[in-house]
Amino acid sequence: FVAATGMYTPGLDATTSTFKYLLSATAPCVADFSIATVNINSLPISLVLTGSTICDSAPGTGTVTSTTSQLGVSYQLRIGTTPVQTAKAGTGAALLWTNLNAGTNYNVVSTGAAPTNCPGGSNSVDVSTEVCGGPLCTYTQGAYGNYGGKYCDGTTGGIVTFDLITQAIKNAGNSITVGKTGASVVMGLGDEDCIIAQMPGGGKATEIFPAGNYDICPSLPNSFLKNGRINNVLLSQTIALSLNVNITNPSQLGSFILQAGTLATAKPEGGCGSSVAKPRVCGHFEDNVWVGTENEYTYRTFSAAVINAINGDKTIAGLLDLANRALANSDNVKNSEDGVSLSEIAGAVAAVNEVFDECAIAVGWDIEKCPEPPTLDLSSVTTAKISSVETASFTAYPVPFKDQLTIKYNFDYTSDVKIEVFNSKGIIVYSMTDTDSFLGKEVTIIINNTLQQQQVYYVRLTTSQGSTVKSVMSSY
Repeated sequence: FVAATGMYTPGLDATTSTFKYLLSATAPCVADFSIATVNINSLPISLVLTGSTICDSAPGTGTVTSTTSQLGVSYQLRIGTTPVQTAKAGTGAALLWTNLNAGTNYNVVSTGAAPTNCPGGSNSVDVSTEVCGGPLCTYTQGAYGNYGGKYCDGTTGGIVTFDLITQAIKNAGNSITVGKTGASVVMGLGDEDCIIAQMPGGGKATEIFPAGNYDICPSLPNSFLKNGRINNVLLSQTIALSLNVNITNPSQLGSFILQAGTLATAKPEGGCGSSVAKPRVCGHFEDNVWVGTENEYTYRTFSAAVINAINGDKTIAGLLDLANRALANSDNVKNSEDGVSLSEIAGAVAAVNEVFDECAIAVGWDIEKCPEPPTLDLSSVTTAKISSVETASFTAYPVPFKDQLTIKYNFDYTSDVKIEVFNSKGIIVYSMTDTDSFLGKEVTIIINNTLQQQQVYYVRLTTSQGSTVKSVMSSY
């Protein structure tokens, strides 16, 4: 404390300081003193932020992540000095901002607890874009087992299963080897019918055993099959990925870079040949009515163990090589390859076959999924008898109702009221809050655009005293 200036600098990590004020006096006056304690609020720690890179075809999918946060501190994301989204409360753990557009100078301003509201800051990061290209096309092993399928190769649509397999084998140089020499399955031109007949596969993920080089046509050995289909999910998924990688020449799919995490893809707007991703609109309330999610992305997750086991570049072609090595037991360790179980490798191969199924556009990694709509636990609802003691009593009429439902309050106390309507599956279709409740008040809600014919709906009314659920029937 500097008396001359009245300035005080607290010690490191100090939380309180005590000051003693002395009053000198000359007789007959009496000297006195007073003690004051000052509480010290520390400045919020400076956040360390990490930005992201998103596909230029998928705006609004960027993220900014902090390494940590503090309880009692509010964090406002900004671009420059312009606020972005609403402030987040500190949790004591990392914070994640999602659904961000590309931009530079994302930063966070921290505001500590009242009454001092001490400020804090962060580094600046960017959400940048990259050209992710057009759609990548894969098909599941089920598709390759469907004689009547018609598919797109990213440019041309309506290709029948037989011709798609022919195209892939030709692009691969007229022959595809699954596995490695000494433990392999070979597919060539003229084998299309045999491939279709033995797909899709199933069963446990195993190496090719007994070892040998097998032609898929006229048929694999009976020990490889069950009811005429491949009985080794690693083999059948790898066959599908081998075909998928060769749908185009050069392979666009094979060069796609993988990483540990969850990949999100979108279907192309306009169908086959389009390179524009369908815009995703997450579920939300619109005029109190729940509007479901449109064009949700497809998500598949890849483990760090699988990615680390890929030799060289961490691409889909590298994953295919890992699967081939696993089928051939290249490391001479049964039921695994480079420390990763065969089932996990098969799962990663399946994830590729599925995430780009029927042509899809990569929109990014670790993108937050759209929120699920609020739901009602129907198992806790007894519709046959309503409790004689209802802390949030109400009447709903008419029953059955067509497009309007009136809720009448039967409780005699002051409270905000939340009215929710759920369909027969327990999924919310309507929600509103009334801040001016009183006994006998009638509230009319309109939900006709979500109704289904003669379906049971559940109305939940919640006040400060509790909740009551009642069932009603629509007359559509």
